[in-house]
Amino acid sequence: MPQYCFMCVECDTKVVKTRAIKDRRKPVYCQKCESPCIRDLGAEHKVCKSTTGWPMYSDAMGVHPDQIPEAVESAKRHGVPTDFLPDGRVEWTSPSHRKNYCRAYGVHDKNGGYGDP
Repeated sequence: MPQYCFMCVECDTKVVKTRAIKDRRKPVYCQKCESPCIRDLGAEHKVCKSTTGWPMYSDAMGVHPDQIPEAVESAKRHGVPTDFLPDGRVEWTSPSHRKNYCRAYGVHDKNGGYGDP
């Protein structure tokens, strides 16, 4: 189901609702002040981008948080600059970034689809 973003008219609180397309026009009220909310299309576009799966975070390719600076340098040396989350998970920004990173480290994903590493 799609996610719809709303903003409160009174207190500017953002509200994200997942609902069926047929319910997209039903009124939404703020959880804090109970005022009506209006649809925020700009925020919806940002939410839609994040639901496509990118960036992708990997636990399996992650490192211990103490090793993040070393892992960032290693990725640069391998020619695939990569960021890591504070908990050590690797962050891939696109399918090609993931593919290049896995190739550089000699990793193969047996569960990947066509064209995946």
